[in-house]
Amino acid sequence: MRLAELLESTSPAARARAEMTGTWPVAGPLAPLLPDGGLPCGVVTQAAGDLALALALTGGASTARPAAWSAAVGLPELGLAAWAGHGQDLARALLVDHPGEQHWAEVVSVLIPAVDVLLVAPPPGALTPHLVQRLGARLRRHRCALVSTGPWPGAALHLEVAGHEGWEGLADGHGQLTRRRVTVRSTGRLVWRAREAELLLPGASGAAETVVDAETSAVPPVVPLAAGWDAAAEAY
Repeated sequence: MRLAELLESTSPAARARAEMTGTWPVAGPLAPLLPDGGLPCGVVTQAAGDLALALALTGGASTARPAAWSAAVGLPELGLAAWAGHGQDLARALLVDHPGEQHWAEVVSVLIPAVDVLLVAPPPGALTPHLVQRLGARLRRHRCALVSTGPWPGAALHLEVAGHEGWEGLADGHGQLTRRRVTVRSTGRLVWRAREAELLLPGASGAAETVVDAETSAVPPVVPLAAGWDAAAEAY
């Protein structure tokens, strides 16, 4: 084995990928930001600060496998129409809007073996080191993909909206909000190097879409942030 292959096989990213037990497909524009192009099973993906991003990550399971079940815990503000727009089959979605801080951990623990994708909003202070370890073991055992809309200690993957240009669709005081152009950044031990991509979240269809405008005839490629300005310039 060459030195480069040895370093790659023993890198933190390679060890972290060993924790994964497969992936669920996601919308095309999000795929380059994720390990193996999908939402990882058996680990936690943190998508804090932007509910639309979390919905886009979790809606693909229904599209990939009609029998897949999803659940959302502690998210009373979740828009069902928005989730459905990202591909979620609402007939196979369980909602626990108000589990209560005392019962949140129990509800999540019970749902892990029952669903394929779990979207959660942890209450402040709920994630003790012991609970994080216990839930992590259950995720790996049952191959459940968990997406957290709040901080999760030790999350294998972190996605965030690093910038946005606001909503489009309103003009002269009338019309509807139709799309939002954002920059999404992906970091964590599953991707080794930080990744960044520009996309519409949501697009006019209600799902995540690629950015194509008068200045670009193709989707801007995902460029590892650590690659430097020269590499980024060459890619464009």
